[in-house]
Amino acid sequence: MKILKQTLKSYDKTYKNGYDKDYPSLELVRIEKIFFKKKGNVLDYGCGPGTNGIHFLKKGYNVTFCDISDFALKKTKKKILELKIKKNFKLVNIAKNKSFFKNNLSCYDYVICFSVFNNFQNKEIAIKYVKKFQSLLKLNGKLIIDSNLKNKHNYKVVDKKRNLYTTNQSNSFDLKMFFPNRNEFINIINNCGFKICDIGYSNFKVFGSYEKEIIISAVKS
Repeated sequence: MKILKQTLKSYDKTYKNGYDKDYPSLELVRIEKIFFKKKGNVLDYGCGPGTNGIHFLKKGYNVTFCDISDFALKKTKKKILELKIKKNFKLVNIAKNKSFFKNNLSCYDYVICFSVFNNFQNKEIAIKYVKKFQSLLKLNGKLIIDSNLKNKHNYKVVDKKRNLYTTNQSNSFDLKMFFPNRNEFINIINNCGFKICDIGYSNFKVFGSYEKEIIISAVKS
C-alpha cells in the first residue's frame, strides 16, 4: 500500500499523545466465541495499540501484530512485556517489511482487520489487500473485517462516484479514504475468494465523533 506521509504522521501523533484502548472490541470478542473454533495463528492487521491482538494472545493464540506506526508497535510490545508474555507473538511494521505477504502465504487461521479498511485509499487498493488477506489464510481460514459507513458530519466528498472522502478536519484532499456502501463492501469480500458467514453492525464514538460500521465474518473458499 502506498502510505501517505501525512497518514503515518497523523497516526504517530495520535499514539504519541497517549491514545490507547483499555479493552478489546466487544464485537470482536463476541465473534470469537461464535466463529473461532480452535486456537491458531492470528494476524491483527492494523493492530494500533494492540488491544485486540493481546486479547487473543492471552487466550493462547499465536499473534502477529502488524501496523505502519513504530509508536503503535512499541506501545503494543510494552503492554505485552508488562503481562510477562515472552513468546507466541511477532511485531511487524508492514511499511518496512516489503516481503511480509510473500513470505507468509497460507500461514494464518484468522485475519483481523479492524478500523483499517477505509484507509485503503480507493476501491482498487482495497480489493488488492483483501486478496492479500485471502492469500495469507489457510484453507477455511477466517477473515473478520469492518468498514465504517460514511457520515456527512465527519467526512467530506473528494470523489463521490468512487466513494472517496476525507475527514472534515483535513485541510488537504490528498488524504483520501474509501467508504463503500453496504452492498459494495459485501461484493468486494465475496469477489476476493471468501464466503460470507455473518454480517453485523456497530455504533460507537471515537475521537469525539460518532461512527457506524459494518462487520463481516467470512471464510476462505
